[in-house]
Amino acid sequence: MENKSTADFRFKLSALVAIWVVAFAILCVLYTLSFVGGNVVRAETYWITQIFVTFATFTITSFFSYSLVRQSDIINKQNRQNNDEVNARSESFRTLQFIASNYAAVDFVDHMLIYEIYKSYISDLRKTRNLRFYMREEDITNEDILDDMGNFMFLTVRIPIQPISDRAPISSIKFSNFNFYKEENTEHCFVACLENCTRNALVLYDKNERRQEVVINLVVKKTSDFWTHDAVNPFLKITFNHSMNSLLGVVVSGWTQLYFVNPQKLERGGANKYTINSSQFEISGLPKLSQNVEKDIIEQTHAD
Repeated sequence: MENKSTADFRFKLSALVAIWVVAFAILCVLYTLSFVGGNVVRAETYWITQIFVTFATFTITSFFSYSLVRQSDIINKQNRQNNDEVNARSESFRTLQFIASNYAAVDFVDHMLIYEIYKSYISDLRKTRNLRFYMREEDITNEDILDDMGNFMFLTVRIPIQPISDRAPISSIKFSNFNFYKEENTEHCFVACLENCTRNALVLYDKNERRQEVVINLVVKKTSDFWTHDAVNPFLKITFNHSMNSLLGVVVSGWTQLYFVNPQKLERGGANKYTINSSQFEISGLPKLSQNVEKDIIEQTHAD
């Protein structure tokens, strides 16, 4: 099937040929009349012929010039479209190269600590009423927590992490859920208090161990059997979904499962320590740019 520009060109060429055929036919008729009529008719015929030829020449020249301008506009438009497509493909390729070179992923290693949160943090929470760095049991709401904090326990979970590769350091992490298993069929589910934040866990550097740790706070009902004060609380495993942001804004989402070695022992200060026996990490999607970085790139591209 021929494209639109080819069809337009053929139509214009046919129209131009038709004009020339009509002009030639009229000239032939006028030339014949000049011999049939007298001198007066012949003079009038020559005058009419001259005017007609001038008008036909002007019309054909104008039409031909318009055709050239029109064709030039079509070619320029196609070139601009081709350039936009090439630039878009180049930008997409550069973005993919950037993502491939700057994603970050971590593994959770060594052990997990769970202990009751420091009282100063609870005091800050009462003042700020900001639950950004907290995860709650799924059967309670944020309003329940803020309305009466005395009905809840606040726990801290710390897990050392190490980069899976040295491509880029991790800057933040967000957990969407935490599932704790005390027994194979006993599950305690925690969800993020705030869903629209970019992170809900702290990434801290332990000077003594010389490595990073992930710190997340849990909100538990005092009537829950999840946690018993001043006692060893055994857990077989935990699973959680999370997304990790590199320092340059590349996000990797995945699912992790950690298994622990029994028995667990009670650390100083009431912290329960759980040695990680094995871990499993599965990526849930290809690395991608974070929303903020992608927005900046789009704005810069449009500005250019």
